[in-house]
Amino acid sequence: MQFVEVPCFPIDTTYYVRPREGFAFDIKFIFYLLRQLDLSRLKTATGVPGLTREDAYREMITIPPLPEQRRIVDLLSRAEGIVRLRREAEKKAAELIPALFLDMFGDPATNPKGWPVALLPDVLSRPFKNGLYLPKEKYASEGSGVGVEMVHMSDAFYGEVKRGHLRRVLADEKQLQDYGLTRTDLLVARRSLNFDGAAKLCGVPQSDEPLLFESSFIRLTPRQDGVRTEYLLNYLNNESTRKAHVLSRISGITISGINQAAMNQIPVLLPSVQLQDDFVAKVSEVKSIQSQQSTATTKAQATFDALLAGLFSG
Repeated sequence: MQFVEVPCFPIDTTYYVRPREGFAFDIKFIFYLLRQLDLSRLKTATGVPGLTREDAYREMITIPPLPEQRRIVDLLSRAEGIVRLRREAEKKAAELIPALFLDMFGDPATNPKGWPVALLPDVLSRPFKNGLYLPKEKYASEGSGVGVEMVHMSDAFYGEVKRGHLRRVLADEKQLQDYGLTRTDLLVARRSLNFDGAAKLCGVPQSDEPLLFESSFIRLTPRQDGVRTEYLLNYLNNESTRKAHVLSRISGITISGINQAAMNQIPVLLPSVQLQDDFVAKVSEVKSIQSQQSTATTKAQATFDALLAGLFSG
């Protein structure tokens, strides 16, 4: 074994590594070795974990013989390749629902199948509702388990709210009644630091536990006799719909947003409920595939991480 100091040279806030002459290095081995270094024990002048040039000069790493380096690189490359394939499969699965929507209903911007059209408020069972604002003293202590889960902006970029780890608040019965969510509701992002994130929608999962939404959202409740929630979610999030009917209604420079008045003017195509139901059933099948792909990716990543840590331990 060889113990080598690794000199790093700064380029702005990034460093590059140049192996010292006279040592046999496989550059991919160095790449993997540096990826598993624990930088949490190192602090920069700002207190943020990181690697300074001085730390780098003092960092000692174990370098096995070249054949062993190549064996390690081969194992890690194979494991990382599996992770990459899993992520690509996840990406393809995510593209299925938008493609299915266009196949069944046509382009929302041009309506080539001639579906009836209504304005967004006319397909809702109750008016738009802005979310609840609560002061910080109404937030439960983290990990206490008391209170009610509330959806915040950081929870709303996954197509559907992920429950179980949301921040909890202390709400009264009237607030639960006025701002409670059900499986048939949708949430619209009223504002976003990112223009593309403004007016994006997310769904609400089925649950027996109450759920509230905060003031960054507008609640939509579709009339189930004319428009299914899953259909409206995919219609309003469709890129063609957004380009034709939504993005032009978003305002703001630093923070982009949409208000109820602007949403009043958004048109909605209304295919038959039976066709919408067929779409919902197919979406359910696709989501099952996506869940399987996500689980497989998580397992592949965990395998790679464990292998990376194990090969360099000791």
